[in-house]
Amino acid sequence: MSTRLFVEFTGGLEAIFDNQKQTEQHVATESSQTPQEGVSMRTLLRHLGKQIKKPQDVQLMLAGDTVRPGVLVLVNETDWELTGGIDTMLNDGDCVAFVSTLHGG
Repeated sequence: MSTRLFVEFTGGLEAIFDNQKQTEQHVATESSQTPQEGVSMRTLLRHLGKQIKKPQDVQLMLAGDTVRPGVLVLVNETDWELTGGIDTMLNDGDCVAFVSTLHGG
């Protein structure tokens, strides 16, 4: 089973995802999760990390099993820090936005 999620990238992060600002992702449910539980943010981040084509680009978004400092994450327009952070459970049809707040100058 998989969970269908709508994912948005802004602030330059779209560049590491073939310049896609919005994408629909079908994320496989982990064996420890039932389809009714959805998937965790941790699972989504692993899924997205595998889609980054250039290994050097991974560090622009990810740091270990979470996002790097300076990347704002919104789950259905709410800061993920208010929804459980990396442990936030995502359900079919949820929207997750990744916004880089880091810019050169």
